[in-house]
Amino acid sequence: MRLMVTLALRIAVIEIFALAAIPSVLAAETSSPCMDVHGRVSIANGSPSVRIWPVGTKRMLAVVPDETDLSQVPQIVRRYLDLNTRVYGDFTICPVEADRAGHMRKVRFAKAANLVVERRKEGTDDRIVFRVGDTADNDSP
Repeated sequence: MRLMVTLALRIAVIEIFALAAIPSVLAAETSSPCMDVHGRVSIANGSPSVRIWPVGTKRMLAVVPDETDLSQVPQIVRRYLDLNTRVYGDFTICPVEADRAGHMRKVRFAKAANLVVERRKEGTDDRIVFRVGDTADNDSP
């Protein structure tokens, strides 16, 4: 009985310290500076499903908070984004965690501009590519 009480007390202390650390982690997430990247946004099978590939790198960025929630993606990108479409452009992203080699970095989507849409025709290798009109003033998700 005494062993169970001691174990339960230790678990409670660990949980208290873990909960106390959450506000500092959330503060660190929101304090990362935003940056501009030229990349490709696409929806992929798996988690996270909304991803940004910065062109010229081997990195992949994960759009958060929820991979099935497209509300974090700017409306102009959301309009064209599906499993058969890739959207290239200049994106402003805000990292929510530190960069770690070999891991997808979680980011929030802030802006999108200079968009080019590449749409694959289903069942073929044919692609339709077109430029989206003026998107420079688009800053609302």
